[in-house]
Amino acid sequence: MNQQQQTLTREVLLVEEVAAILGISRSKAYAWVNEVTPFPVLKCGRSIRIPAHAFYAWLNGKTDTISEAI
Repeated sequence: MNQQQQTLTREVLLVEEVAAILGISRSKAYAWVNEVTPFPVLKCGRSIRIPAHAFYAWLNGKTDTISEAI
């Protein structure tokens, strides 16, 4: 299983994975998720995770609000 397939089967994404998918730098992605994002961001201590279903729904234009994604 390649990295993209593995990413698609996981429940959460790392900030680095989101950066790669969007084609932005890691530092830009961290700055973005520490602000208001159009999808939920889970923070536990210094760890940040993004629910994959909500991120991909936003990416594919299937949701306009956070409440629709969760």
